[in-house]
Amino acid sequence: MLPGLQSTLITGVLGLIIALGLGYLWKSEQAKNARLQGELSQALANAETLKAALEEQQATLETLTQLVGTNQEQIDAVIEERDAARVETQQARSQIDALRAAEPSRALAAPFDRGNAAHQRFSDSLRRISNANSGARPGGDNTDAAGTGDSP
Repeated sequence: MLPGLQSTLITGVLGLIIALGLGYLWKSEQAKNARLQGELSQALANAETLKAALEEQQATLETLTQLVGTNQEQIDAVIEERDAARVETQQARSQIDALRAAEPSRALAAPFDRGNAAHQRFSDSLRRISNANSGARPGGDNTDAAGTGDSP
């Protein structure tokens, strides 16, 4: 072969190999670029989804914060009512204790008043029972009931 032809042939083959290599690199870069574009699109879509979820959670947080404030107001009102009820209960207990403390002295001052009152109530009950059993009709003439002020 001719030395000039041989060098041209080698140069042509080397050029072809380099062109094929560069073509392969260019295609692989295009594929890589397309893959990265897809990942970028997915990442942007995920970012939008997360942003929407964040806004929703912020709205929920604001609502919950308002509810906590309302609940705290209601709790404070209930605590005030409970404290007022405790004060009333304590006052009632104090009055009961005062009455219990005063009862023995009243019993000593008038020892027969309670017994006399109980006897009077018992007697009135017996009188009503006897008037009911005496055969008096309602609306009839019952002078015993009229005399005592009792009605049958």
